[in-house]
Amino acid sequence: MVRLRKVAIVVLLVGILLTGGYTLFFGGGQGQSLGDTPAQQSTPDTTTPTPTPTPAPPEPTFPTGTSEEGIVSPANLTAAHDGALMSAENYTIESQREFLGLSSGWRFQLNRNTHKTRYNEFGAQTTKRDIWVHSSGAYHRTTLDVEENTEHHYLYTKKRPNRATYRTPTRVTHILTGVNYTFTEESEKNGEELHTFTGEQIRNQSALRSAFGNSVKEVNATVVISESDIIKRVTATATVETSVGTMNNTYSYSASEITTTSVSEPQWVSEAEQQVTRFESSLSQQGVVSVTVSNSNLPSGTTITASDGDQSYEATLSEHVEEGSTIYAYIVNGELEVSHSNPTDVNTTSVPGLRLVFHTEDGWLIGDTVVN
Repeated sequence: MVRLRKVAIVVLLVGILLTGGYTLFFGGGQGQSLGDTPAQQSTPDTTTPTPTPTPAPPEPTFPTGTSEEGIVSPANLTAAHDGALMSAENYTIESQREFLGLSSGWRFQLNRNTHKTRYNEFGAQTTKRDIWVHSSGAYHRTTLDVEENTEHHYLYTKKRPNRATYRTPTRVTHILTGVNYTFTEESEKNGEELHTFTGEQIRNQSALRSAFGNSVKEVNATVVISESDIIKRVTATATVETSVGTMNNTYSYSASEITTTSVSEPQWVSEAEQQVTRFESSLSQQGVVSVTVSNSNLPSGTTITASDGDQSYEATLSEHVEEGSTIYAYIVNGELEVSHSNPTDVNTTSVPGLRLVFHTEDGWLIGDTVVN
């Protein structure tokens, strides 16, 4: 009897669970079945969202020879500058200065695609030069007289074209070495990243003296360098001590029109082609160099320098040489001799590849020739 009662109690409990006792034991709502999900109340989120960190700007990449501390290696900077210009197809370099109240300057343009370069000196100096170089030769025009209200006299010469090379002007190197620079700003111009460095503290007095010609009391300099290691601009003003008192000397240098420089032929080239002195040379078996002069005369006092690359010799014309005439140059006992007649009985030293350069008595270049 007791056993039947226990069985009945167990059956009763199972029935309660299956028919709604879920509510009694688990707190379910009325009519909620075993498979229903209990209702949940939403709680407002009072948590402050974590802000997304702003990425730090990238560290600036400095040109060669520089850092955030300034220009740390002028030698490395100028070497990188020279290399960058040598690899450029074309560019324009300009330099101007005003020292002791006198202004002067020069401009150099190069275009490798057309094999043309031009160098021009300008300003209030006693001499000016304009050099035009193309694939077949180089013409020089030197102004012998640039005083006001006087007729200009030009000396035209022609030389063999040299391979275009570039080296930072010594004055720029001295200014970079002589001033203690600090990094000022990073900027952008025409899509190019630029770094500016400024300096007012003298670091090397000897270098600044070489740059400005006198002892420097104060200096203010700015250098702008591109991301491709090209020194785009240098400007410097120095207060110098002179024999007449304190003066300000200024200097500027710039590299521009990288890849866009166009070099045009000067108008005076046609005149130079007509007036330039020409030389034709040959070497005899006896070691005598014969040089025929054409297109103009060679005045007496003309200096002739002969060089084979290792040793040089010099002689002076005692009398003028008429156009179309031939002179003879030869080396005897280590001396250069020049005559108007072909020597027959001389013990000469034959020097193949000898280069002869002709200058006026005042030192102006007339022309040159290489003996084949």
